[in-house]
Amino acid sequence: LSALELLVGGETAQARLIDKQLWVSLKDIPCGPGFAEKLVAIDKKFRSLASSADKDSSMPESNIRLTFSQIYTGFVNRSFVTPMDAARTFVPLADELIEFAEYESSLGWNRESTLQLFRGTLVRFLKTMKALPGFMKDIVIVQDKMKQIYGDVEVDLRTKKALRLTIWRLYFQLKEDKIKNFTGTEAVCGLSLVADELTAIGKIAKKTGLQRDVGTLFKELVEEQIGILCKILEGELEPPSYRYPIRAEKVPSNDFSSLSFENWARVLRSILLLRYKEQFYENFGRQIIHMDHLLDRVSCKLVKESIREDDVGTPFPPYGMSQPKNKPKKKSINVPAKLSDPHHFGHLAWKYCKFMEDQQS
Repeated sequence: LSALELLVGGETAQARLIDKQLWVSLKDIPCGPGFAEKLVAIDKKFRSLASSADKDSSMPESNIRLTFSQIYTGFVNRSFVTPMDAARTFVPLADELIEFAEYESSLGWNRESTLQLFRGTLVRFLKTMKALPGFMKDIVIVQDKMKQIYGDVEVDLRTKKALRLTIWRLYFQLKEDKIKNFTGTEAVCGLSLVADELTAIGKIAKKTGLQRDVGTLFKELVEEQIGILCKILEGELEPPSYRYPIRAEKVPSNDFSSLSFENWARVLRSILLLRYKEQFYENFGRQIIHMDHLLDRVSCKLVKESIREDDVGTPFPPYGMSQPKNKPKKKSINVPAKLSDPHHFGHLAWKYCKFMEDQQS
């Protein structure tokens, strides 16, 4: 209110009446969405009345800026009590700044103070963002608002850097979380979510100056998926220790160790469906050879198991080892009909090939 008192003080009775009307109007401005539009409307009305009363028709620039800044600060503090996504937290704040910045431009004022408020709000919002699937949608919204408020003005380097660092922080955190939880067939969809964010990053990489090769990051993601699967399968193919008898343990339904060798063959062949795609065989030749080798070992394992089965269908235990009483039942998986299905083990490699094709075109 002390800032608003600067707007009060007329020399004539008519001027004092104008100031009183202005005071009442300013007190009614809510600290929420739409306040900038109302403040601008009041300022325009004040200028019109002051001009007709032979009063100085130009409201002091510092006063209107201070009034806007105070109301905006209160709005920001309210919005960040429980920060949401960009649409519910950042957009309402940015819209107020855009409204006021456009009014400043119409009056020929310098917009630096408003841009400074925008940068502060942007940095504060970026710090609250969490590594959840879909975070790039919020980043795109932020970029759109940046373009609106900056207009022809070049975005400063600090703002670009803050946005760039936030994108990579969220991506690597999301990737680490999904890789860590890639422990079974149900978790294959998680890697697809990471790929979706990486694809969205690739669309804005050049404009934002992200300083990283998105194609290389995509390739590393596919390599990690194949590497994890091959490592687990190699552990399953190793002959069991003859020092201790086999112990049947309860296997979680989402654990890869619950897969039979027949289903392991389906997993590898799902990825190898892309072996004739140029983008795949040129970048994953070593992985293709490794998976082919594992498939040969799996085939040999299946042949040995079928030979050792008796008429009842129970495999004979290795020499010197007891047959487990409660052998865990191996899980069976159904391969989706299309590679575009996120549940398909070849989906991630398919998305990589599609991404590289789009980049080339």
